[in-house]
Amino acid sequence: MKYKKVSLLKQAIGKLWKKSRDIAEVNRNRAEIVSRLKDAAGKKRKGRIGEGDFAELLRKKHLGYTKREWLGKCDNFVLRTRDRIREDLNSLIENRFPSSTGINIFMIALILAFGLYFFSPALTGFFALEEHTAGINTEFSSSANLSLEMQDIEYFMLEGFVSRGFIGKVYLSSESEKYRIIDYSVGNLSEDVEGSSLRLEILAERISDDVVRLNADTGLSASDPVCVKWSIGRNEICYGDEKCCLLLELPSSEKSWNSTLYLNKGRFDAVDRNIVKAQAWFANYSLDISNAYSDIRYSDIKGMAVDLFSSLDFSTCGQACNIDSQDREYRLEIDVAEGSIFISNYSYAERAAPNRAPAFSDVPDITFAGNYTVDMSGYASDPDGDSLHFSYYEAEGINITFEGSKAFIKAADGFTGKAYTFFKANDSNLRTVSNIVEIKVVERAENVSSSRVVIGRPVKWTKKAAVVSGRVQLEHSPINVSVKKNGKEIDDSRIDIVLNRTVKDLDEYEEEREMQLLEEKIRKAREKGIDASGLEERRNAKRGEIVVSRAGRILRKLVSAEITGNAVLGSDDETALLIDKSEADDGDEIEVEYYTEGPTADEENISNGKRVMISSDIGYRDVLAYAFIPDTAASRIRLYHITGGKRIGVSFDGYDSNNDGLVDYIEWNVPHMSTQTYEIIYITKAEHLDSDREFIADIYGYVREKDNNWSGAINDSEYARVTFEKELDNTKDITIYARANSGNASVEVYRKGGNESIALFESISSEGWYKVYLANLSDNESIDIFDLKIACPGLNCGVEFDYIVDPTTVISAIDIISDSLLSNITADGNFTHLNISDTGPYDKLVAYWNFDGDKANTKLTTHYDFTGNNNDGTGVGDALTNSTNCLAHYGNCLQLDGNDYVSMSNPNWNFPNITISMWVRPEPSASGIEHIFGQNYDELLFRIRYDQDN
Repeated sequence: MKYKKVSLLKQAIGKLWKKSRDIAEVNRNRAEIVSRLKDAAGKKRKGRIGEGDFAELLRKKHLGYTKREWLGKCDNFVLRTRDRIREDLNSLIENRFPSSTGINIFMIALILAFGLYFFSPALTGFFALEEHTAGINTEFSSSANLSLEMQDIEYFMLEGFVSRGFIGKVYLSSESEKYRIIDYSVGNLSEDVEGSSLRLEILAERISDDVVRLNADTGLSASDPVCVKWSIGRNEICYGDEKCCLLLELPSSEKSWNSTLYLNKGRFDAVDRNIVKAQAWFANYSLDISNAYSDIRYSDIKGMAVDLFSSLDFSTCGQACNIDSQDREYRLEIDVAEGSIFISNYSYAERAAPNRAPAFSDVPDITFAGNYTVDMSGYASDPDGDSLHFSYYEAEGINITFEGSKAFIKAADGFTGKAYTFFKANDSNLRTVSNIVEIKVVERAENVSSSRVVIGRPVKWTKKAAVVSGRVQLEHSPINVSVKKNGKEIDDSRIDIVLNRTVKDLDEYEEEREMQLLEEKIRKAREKGIDASGLEERRNAKRGEIVVSRAGRILRKLVSAEITGNAVLGSDDETALLIDKSEADDGDEIEVEYYTEGPTADEENISNGKRVMISSDIGYRDVLAYAFIPDTAASRIRLYHITGGKRIGVSFDGYDSNNDGLVDYIEWNVPHMSTQTYEIIYITKAEHLDSDREFIADIYGYVREKDNNWSGAINDSEYARVTFEKELDNTKDITIYARANSGNASVEVYRKGGNESIALFESISSEGWYKVYLANLSDNESIDIFDLKIACPGLNCGVEFDYIVDPTTVISAIDIISDSLLSNITADGNFTHLNISDTGPYDKLVAYWNFDGDKANTKLTTHYDFTGNNNDGTGVGDALTNSTNCLAHYGNCLQLDGNDYVSMSNPNWNFPNITISMWVRPEPSASGIEHIFGQNYDELLFRIRYDQDN
């Protein structure tokens, strides 16, 4: 029995050796096909053959298959045979011949040695070669020999070019063989013909690199019955006498035998190098029976090589495309008879003994719907640490693309079923293939929905999907996962989670995730200076719970089975639940409910509002964002999305939570998430807008009072948007205190957002008061917001504002004091004035000081004349304006203590007929005569005084 089993073992090993020889033979045939294709591709690249010829080469079939189809058949044969050998080896070692049979150790060693040999890199990968290129960069015009530093090569290729007229050969010689690489020899082209009596010479003249003019010289007359037979490759042409050409069984192409023959590429099928031959004939004969005669003579055949190029590139392996040599010394033999040859470099492939091939572990079968990602670094490695490049055997129904080590598998449209492939790993020198992988594409209907995404709140997700390969993929890293099948919850102990190619118990993962979130909240609280003690207590308590929980899991694993099923580790960014097969089979529908962390919002106060930065690692869409703001009128709130350095207006909903008529809470929609920045601006009464009327800055603080605190320059085509306390009609005006920073400017007045000018400040140059009436407003039209557009075409020209005045409006007496005699009091924002008529004869007001627009509590300040007549005064001593002891509702007043006054150097008025009115309130302790107002040049003109005693 023992001998019978040994005999069977020998037979089995013999079959294995036969299969290995078959593989070796197929690989040799495959290498030859590849070499021919590479040679053809090189010729196409160098222009030696055209696209059509190359395509025809690819289409040409041998025994019913193209070259590429033969390559596929070779690959399939090697793959199938390799797997059969693997199976046979496993069967021999594990099943047929157990150790108890007593088979001698030599036979077992032989099996193992065979297995190691067969699955060595040289056979596991279809090509186990190292490709090299070395430069020569030398022109040879005479014969030479070169020693080449290479050994044990598979193929050899030369690149370079030959000169016009080159005749010679190049050989690769080794210790045992000689391979012809290039053959540009032409041999003896002329032939002696017995009985020849005519003289013939071929005259060649080059017109250009690819055009040559050929003529025959016989020494005979052009009128003699002579013809010349030209041979160009396989083409024959006859020039000369028709009867002469007829004797040669050729038509006469030219009447004169000495006509010029022009040769260029394509004509007469001419190529780069052409062998041209000629023979001259004299044929004077008659076939007339009554007068028959003949005088027929001919010349020797003359020949020459005609090159239609200046230089000709070559890239060829000649007879060295498939050497299969183990020689260790090689030399290049260059025989030059005429012309020269330039050799730029040579390429060769050595057997890669020093490099070790990549290695594959078994890749599990894959089941998926739609698309799937596998990280091949989990299955393929290189013992030398070389970078690996991956490819696959194309199979109908699936398409696989690679980015680095990631394989992205996608099913063809409408395809479901099984496909079989294998993966290839290439370290640039050696290639290794994996086992055959069954890829099953199934239909999977899944439904994923989420709750409304709101900043600062967890987002609830519900997913219904079929189990595929024992898993359900999740779109995000989850929190608080629950899984149900047919309405019954599956225990967390029967579920694992794959995250970043790491498998964990679901409950362990959730504990770690909760701790991560707590730590993140503690970190943010500390950064903001917020007390985090409560969060720290929760974290410490959670740590204790985790210790107890992990002890329970260890005990559970000791007494229960692990999750069954073979999981394929996916890509680095894959998140999936692994469901125990005892709970759900492939194809079963389950419902997964989980939460993800909602977007976060960080707020930062800015000078005119607040900045809100909303962020999330999850690409949420249509996120509800909100913010609490100080009580603000809805019309004075702006929301902007800051993107690409620009502000883009965003609509929002405003809410009044404390019922005071003002907005204190707003909501808006964020279309998509990453990190988005918004600014909430509280608009006051004056804004600087750009030419598109987009917000630039709040300038109310600069223009609310005349204090020499100027706004920045508002440039040409930009706007100042002004909001007045009261709506204005066509009887009102707008007054500004402004200046142009360069040249002459104008300011156009528009309705808010409008394009129709309703008023114009025609010329603004130096610092001063400017007024314009709103006469172009329609009757019964009243508005409170105006856009003031700057027109200042000069370079760097703009307008600066110090003061933009609310126009005077009549205030009801009851608003100030019950005395009806004060009904002519007017208010200018916080300022108070007399309502003076601007119609004759009451339009002669030459000076008016209300002391409201002057800089308060400041000595030596300017006290402005509000008529625009520039009768401004300067405070002397301790003269100040403020609201101390002033009449209620009337703004500021001038404070004088007896030694103080306001001086005007050159008043702009004419006497003698004037009317002066003023409100004066003397101090109760005042006594004697007080001078109130007067004018004195060289002599006293007039004086108004107050005498308390009289």
